[in-house]
Amino acid sequence: MESVDGFWWEPKHPETRWPGTLNFGGPEGANLKLFLEPEPLSAGLLRKVFSSEIRDYDLLLGDSTSGEKVTLLKAFNRSTDNVFANAVIVGFHADRADPLISTAAVVFRHLDEWWDRAAISPDVSLG
Repeated sequence: MESVDGFWWEPKHPETRWPGTLNFGGPEGANLKLFLEPEPLSAGLLRKVFSSEIRDYDLLLGDSTSGEKVTLLKAFNRSTDNVFANAVIVGFHADRADPLISTAAVVFRHLDEWWDRAAISPDVSLG
């Protein structure tokens, strides 16, 4: 499971950013836990962007504390401080919910533990 700490916002309201932790890559999907100030300090700002009503977000953007850009696609809030995303893009901020991606990479960790090493052979002709 991957975990990313950072600041998150809706592109329509870039001036309002919330600290939080995104966890993804596990069976629970992608969940963003926001760390919000106690009421009433953040109540007005919170209602502008996140609310306790179920709301959909085509895009949510984030900057990790290590400087990595993150995009959450097709997200919705489960509660005031918990957002579920259907897809996560790490590496850039998308400008729309269906971004044009020309190159992608996939990492398979511990593949040899669940698939026999003899079944995997590189294709050097692609080089």
